[in-house]
Amino acid sequence: MNNFTKIALATLFVTTFSLFLGWVHIGALIPQALFFVVAIATQPKVFTSKTLVLYYIFFIYQFILGFFFGGDSDVIIWVSKFLSMAIPLAISSVIFTPQFKDDCRYISKYAFIVSFITVLLSIRVLITDGSALRVTSMANSIGDWDTLYHFWRMGMADYAMAAMMMFMPVVLIYALKFSAVRKHKFFLYAGIVTILVFMYLGQVTTTFVLCLMVTVLSIIDTRNKTFSFLSFCVIIVFVITSFTGILDYAVSLTSGSEMNDRFSAVAGAASGEALDETSDAGLRWMLTMRSLKSFISHPIFGSVSTVIGGHNYFIDLLARYGIIGCLPFFLLIKKQWKIISSYLSVNAKRFYLIILLFFILHGIIKNMSGTEYWNYLFIYYPAILVWLDSKKKALK
Repeated sequence: MNNFTKIALATLFVTTFSLFLGWVHIGALIPQALFFVVAIATQPKVFTSKTLVLYYIFFIYQFILGFFFGGDSDVIIWVSKFLSMAIPLAISSVIFTPQFKDDCRYISKYAFIVSFITVLLSIRVLITDGSALRVTSMANSIGDWDTLYHFWRMGMADYAMAAMMMFMPVVLIYALKFSAVRKHKFFLYAGIVTILVFMYLGQVTTTFVLCLMVTVLSIIDTRNKTFSFLSFCVIIVFVITSFTGILDYAVSLTSGSEMNDRFSAVAGAASGEALDETSDAGLRWMLTMRSLKSFISHPIFGSVSTVIGGHNYFIDLLARYGIIGCLPFFLLIKKQWKIISSYLSVNAKRFYLIILLFFILHGIIKNMSGTEYWNYLFIYYPAILVWLDSKKKALK
């Protein structure tokens, strides 16, 4: 393993592993800043790559509008915001090069170990306290450190990490495609079931539904285009024709949980009832419409002072910074997809495309805050797919 990879994994561990953060209160900013300095010293070319340059342009546009016109003058917050995405992009840009590609094996093992330790510890907490994930997220957002550290000491997942677990079944199903060892298959199936249980117990409706959708899409044999298309059409027709029935069944299954209210509200809307603005579904719809109206009012350059819903990540960005301001951001995602996909086999590329497309869908309908979104999207999941490809080649 290269020294850069060791330093990167150590940085990711001390800045994102909730169990560590719960017991060692060093925060994320100092380790991230130190890593940034080390990365510049050891891999200077990365910071002039097209991906990072696009990010600089996007961030500078955000900073100028926010700092000088939006009243966001806290420099520490801006530095933290910059590093939260710059570091995952820098690590990804180094790892997915010919020199470092073999380190995907170590990154994959790290991602699996840390992810499932956190998931299993979180399940233990959620069994006795079904609202723990939401309470932890709220405590983090309002700065209630006592509550946050209380749950982190028990290993409770960070909300961003928990949300990105919706894509873990995708890579596990890809591993199942060529695994021939019965013991390995058992652990892979157990992993998929564990993630689904975690998503259900976490009572986060949107990510749970998306997790089910990507799991089904991953099972479909994407190598046969005709079969894939027909299967996808059958799923869509089934969902459309049975939507209210599915929702009613979901309501009956989630009785007594936070998800029950959301499924009930959506089921009522699907049956023709008017959305109540005091309900969760009605409130979310109102917030989405607020951001959309703000974007339509200032579509080109955006308006940093505009009123947004604050619940739809990509729509909120467009409303605040417009098409011009967000264009570098969307281009860097496209560029990073191009770089990562060049190291994936044809089949693995399809699985990563499922992750990327549903990640974008998630960002359209939900807010996203935290570096773990970008860690999993640009580092962990693609590294796992590259590693699985290398294992598949070794079996041939």
